[in-house]
Amino acid sequence: MDSARPSEASPLAHEFPRIAQLSRDELRELVETPANAHEARDQSAYLDALLHTLPDVRALYDEHEQLLHDVECAAAQNEQLRPVLLALRAQTRATYDEACAADAAWPAIEREMDEAYKVRILTLTKRFTPSALQTRLQLAMNEVHDESETLANAYVEGLPTSAAGDIIDDTTFVRQYRALRTLYHRRAMLLEQCARQRVQWHP
Repeated sequence: MDSARPSEASPLAHEFPRIAQLSRDELRELVETPANAHEARDQSAYLDALLHTLPDVRALYDEHEQLLHDVECAAAQNEQLRPVLLALRAQTRATYDEACAADAAWPAIEREMDEAYKVRILTLTKRFTPSALQTRLQLAMNEVHDESETLANAYVEGLPTSAAGDIIDDTTFVRQYRALRTLYHRRAMLLEQCARQRVQWHP
């Protein structure tokens, strides 16, 4: 059997040094058509074994194994995160549904707010109409009048005018009574001007 090997200077020996170590008979066994199924299986197994010894093939195989390992690790990590992701998905869906419901309900809420605002403005406007302000002025004038009368009666009868039970002296009575009556007459004059429509109210 011819056991000569390819020349080390040949392109085959340069690109595939592992194959260059094979004899011509071994190379012939790799490329010749098998005579039967048994030889075909042997040839295929031999060729696979030879290919896996080549550096480039080995590098590709190692790269494939690393990629497969990375994919398996990523799949395992995703499986661990699956419950969290499903819960987050459900929460996101619920939040989205709530947002849609709120968006659908907003027109009605906006109408209610607008109506409430109109009622509030109307109420405030009524409180500051000329007739309402005149009524409030009348009540305030009556309140000052009653307060001055109460002070005068307490002074005349010698009754206490404070929660502490103090009896008011002459000087204090004159000062307080004068202030109350002055305020009363000012409000009375303003009320009279209102009755004559000489006062313009500005809300």
